[in-house]
Amino acid sequence: AQLEQIGNGILDRVPIPDTSRSGSVSDLISRVYGDNMLAVSSSRHLIMAFTLQMCNDINAACLAAIPGDEFCAAAYDDTRDNKHPELYTDDYLSSLQLHGVPPSSLPLKVGARYMIIKNYNPAVGACNGTLCEVMQFTRNFVHVKIQTGKHAGRVVLIPRCSCHVSHENSGLPFDFTRVQF
Repeated sequence: AQLEQIGNGILDRVPIPDTSRSGSVSDLISRVYGDNMLAVSSSRHLIMAFTLQMCNDINAACLAAIPGDEFCAAAYDDTRDNKHPELYTDDYLSSLQLHGVPPSSLPLKVGARYMIIKNYNPAVGACNGTLCEVMQFTRNFVHVKIQTGKHAGRVVLIPRCSCHVSHENSGLPFDFTRVQF
């Protein structure tokens, strides 16, 4: 009920108990997940962030705490409708953090948890909002284990896919397509 009141703007303030407050991102991560990030996949605990930047900072700190090599999956942006490529360069597009659009650079690590943001195959649980754990990856595919919902435990293959980005969503004077996981 309280979440509904927050979402509807009925509550001006949300009381946060002192025991739930944290002085730093690393302290927050430690208090929520403990010291073994590889054990997090069996945990139902999550950290909610209020901004994309805060989310990126928390995700980077969590990823750094997971042992192993990181693979950076670079997106491909199809910008054929860009009439001013000298103004809207690939580097500029890569720097934008757009709501609901996959990042231009996605760091991947085996054992890390990710939220699926596209409906790949809802029949097997690979759909928007599903939490998953990376089992292995290649340049074009990620094998993940579904962590939530009725398909929890199922291993599925996530391919790279196209995401249309409208000018209304991006604020740019053209539409483009991003290919990413």
